[in-house]
Amino acid sequence: MADEPRRRPPPAARRFNLVAVRFSGRWYAPRWVRLEHRGRRSGRAYSTPLALVATRGTDLIIGLPWGRRTDWLRNLQSGGGEVTWRGATAEVVGVDFVGVEEVLPLASRPIRAILVRSGLTDFIALHRGPRRSEHADP
Repeated sequence: MADEPRRRPPPAARRFNLVAVRFSGRWYAPRWVRLEHRGRRSGRAYSTPLALVATRGTDLIIGLPWGRRTDWLRNLQSGGGEVTWRGATAEVVGVDFVGVEEVLPLASRPIRAILVRSGLTDFIALHRGPRRSEHADP
């Protein structure tokens, strides 16, 4: 999919992410994951909030509404990262692309309905390693 056009989130989504990163990964926001990663070229540290679609064992299933060429995903693939969900942080030990046919049976009924209506077909499974730490929420 190297020739897939690069899609960018709209400005409203970028503004939302500035707020979402503050609560993502916390125990009180179970649908939000926070990904810590570094820029491929700059080495700059980034925090990206991601909407959780479903879980599968230690995998977190994340939708890709902006496609497979988003900066955060490319950074993760080239340099790794850490993911925090429900207050627990773990290293991302792998990423696999998964299709909607694998995701729908894992998703809750309301999320499944949203996925079907949205037409979203591209997802990743973030494979988590052992928990590194527990973060206490204020």
